Amino acid sequence: MKSLSLTLTLTLTAPLLATAVALASCSPAAGSLDVTSASIGPGVTVDAPTRPNLARLTMPVPIEGQVYAWSALDLLGRRLGPEALSGKVVVLDFWASWCPACVYGLPKLKALYEEFHDDGLEIVGMSFDSDPTELAAYAEDAGLGWSQVFVGREREAVVEATGVGAIPRYFVIDREGVLISTDAATHELPDLVKGLLGADA
Repeated sequence: MKSLSLTLTLTLTAPLLATAVALASCSPAAGSLDVTSASIGPGVTVDAPTRPNLARLTMPVPIEGQVYAWSALDLLGRRLGPEALSGKVVVLDFWASWCPACVYGLPKLKALYEEFHDDGLEIVGMSFDSDPTELAAYAEDAGLGWSQVFVGREREAVVEATGVGAIPRYFVIDREGVLISTDAATHELPDLVKGLLGADA
């Protein structure tokens, strides 16, 4: 079956994807979406407005058991992805500071990071917050020591590409960049991460 790729310029005022919101989870905030350069399906790629030759955010359709070729610039402008985090076990945390379920899980994520970071764990926050400055301030105040990616106006396209219709949601990636889980529960992360780190943990 051929994959469909579409390049477009548009303004959307309704969500691209209607999703059921799980109990005790939050739905990514809906609102206007102004995509000036995007490739949607079988993933999403959005150009950085001030760096038109370098995609700010690339989120392919997630398939467990395959290398997940994601890529993003964090709040400090660092390029993150399989190449930058090669050899690391990575947890992508789709979240928002306005989401009570996400905030409730942060202490467990902090404990996970503190226990396993030196052994090779990296956590990357994929934030659906509405303002990058407020996100940075919240992450600092909350003592979140890992990188944060501001999804911003591309949230609807990211939801469409990844199927992340309720947050928090965790993608777990092994040292070889293979996507191991797209729906791990918070309480499952310690054992899952420890197993992927192996003898180093």
